[in-house]
Amino acid sequence: MAQLSANELLASLGADKVAALLPYMKVLELPQETVLFETGDTVKAVYFPLSGIISIVVDLASGEMIEAAMIGKDGLVGGSAALDHPISLNRAVVQVAGAAATMPVDQFRELVQDSASFRAKLARHDQFLLAQAQQAAACNATHSLEARLSRWLLRCHDLLGSDDIPLT
Repeated sequence: MAQLSANELLASLGADKVAALLPYMKVLELPQETVLFETGDTVKAVYFPLSGIISIVVDLASGEMIEAAMIGKDGLVGGSAALDHPISLNRAVVQVAGAAATMPVDQFRELVQDSASFRAKLARHDQFLLAQAQQAAACNATHSLEARLSRWLLRCHDLLGSDDIPLT
């Protein structure tokens, strides 16, 4: 699974931690619009995107959705379940098709609990997602549609590493 190094979080763990994860991991293709989990679901798996983009969205009572964060090759989805937060507070949906390494959250939790440095990395990642959500809220409240679209396109560009953003 040499392609696992495409995920920057996995690549930052070190060979020994990645080796401990490998027996439980498999790589999946994630088609656009695939829902990984819904608000209120028990998170059963974690996903390390190798390509593509996964959006964390908040569903409103009106039926609208607000994107709170975008995760790509820079992180993971569902990681807070390893920090004793097994119920999802939002929906995770594939925005841009790609691939992800995935593993059951129970095995992931065991490996995380055995490593203080791994737990610290997950806590920093959760802080990063919170900062993204706060930035999105501030931008949605104060910036024009054009400015919000520009920020979104730049984030897509960063996650995909390409000027081509395959959306319809």
